[in-house]
Amino acid sequence: MQKAKYLKNTVRVVILAGLTFWGAMIGFSTESCLAQNQSNKLLVSPIKASLSSETQLIVPGKPFKLFVSYDMEPGWHIYYKDPGQSGMPTQVDLMLPKGFTAQALSWPPAETYKEAGIVTYGYSKKVRLSTMVTPSKGLKSGESVSIKAAAKWLACKHSCVPGNSKISLDLKVETK
Repeated sequence: MQKAKYLKNTVRVVILAGLTFWGAMIGFSTESCLAQNQSNKLLVSPIKASLSSETQLIVPGKPFKLFVSYDMEPGWHIYYKDPGQSGMPTQVDLMLPKGFTAQALSWPPAETYKEAGIVTYGYSKKVRLSTMVTPSKGLKSGESVSIKAAAKWLACKHSCVPGNSKISLDLKVETK
């Protein structure tokens, strides 16, 4: 009799554990869907990165200025290459065609943010980083080259969201 009572209690415990597990999984799944739905709203970043040049026609071996620009929605900011006591540095990885070289990026002076005793450095509204790029001397007139970059940032307003973008620019080669 006691064995049957033990078996009956064991079955109850297993059923309750199973219900608890599946209830938790359904709750987790629902939370994941909600988080995904909320994150879908964030698929459009409050930051727009773009790549541009001072010229649309490049000459083999002749340096030209390349710009990486960030446009922020009102109230949002990104961080300087040295973010200060908190934040994440904005990063740009240039992917140049074979034979091209680039100097280090030039960063304009950053704004200072002070919140709860923490000092950080960054940019709001708009910022444009620049570098000098020297194309390969072996380019032929009429060719088209593509310069690409991977940009990463941390965008903050009331909370922070990481962002990234693959950006590119096509330029024509002209020999003179």
